[in-house]
Amino acid sequence: MNHKVLALPSLIICACMLRPPPTMSNSLVLIFLALFVLSSASTDVFESIDCGGSGFYTDENMIVWRGDDEFMQNNGETKVVISGSAVYDHVMSTLRVFSSTRKKNCYSMDVVKGVQVLVRASFYYGNYDEKSAPPSFDLHFNGNYWDTVETSSSFVVSYEAIYIVKDNGVSVCVAQTKPNQFPFMSALEVRSLDSHMYNHVDAEYALFLKSRTTYGTKYFVRYTFFFSLVKISPENFCAGSQLAPA
Repeated sequence: MNHKVLALPSLIICACMLRPPPTMSNSLVLIFLALFVLSSASTDVFESIDCGGSGFYTDENMIVWRGDDEFMQNNGETKVVISGSAVYDHVMSTLRVFSSTRKKNCYSMDVVKGVQVLVRASFYYGNYDEKSAPPSFDLHFNGNYWDTVETSSSFVVSYEAIYIVKDNGVSVCVAQTKPNQFPFMSALEVRSLDSHMYNHVDAEYALFLKSRTTYGTKYFVRYTFFFSLVKISPENFCAGSQLAPA
């Protein structure tokens, strides 16, 4: 019996390569193994979406970001923040702004019903329209009101929610609530969580981030693996979860 380790995104499987009986070919064994891997990975979610971006980008934490085109239910206008010190990082240098007549615009992705997910939506205005007027708008997840986004000229503003998927998908929407204040999004992250995490919380309720702070540093800390949690130093903390540009 030979042991071979198969490394897949967010999944490591130790497969035992068995000698097939005379009536079974090696190809059938491999096909069965492939089907098992695909079905097992269906509940594993680790998506990092660069809103307004294109292609793929790997950041300093080895997190792979992808453009947002395939996740959008309807198109928005892409704007790029190019004004030197206003650029927070590569991912925050682009955003997707929705200036059409539609009042509600959404991102969506397939996620198996019953999976617990962490969803993080981030917004960096960066004065992309040169109006020095950061907009305010509503944020929704899976048809539920999430929060009212108050964007900033100087900070990245992030919102996090943890909940159990009721349908076969996750949707995150921004909705215009004020005239000439167009909603936008800079980044969207979705991570599946172990079903035993937060199992004391009723499945009918969602958890929302109030704050997450790391003491003893002037910088924010981002964990590379699993949930990519961000901790903010007290010096950089303002009302809401905000990160100051470097």
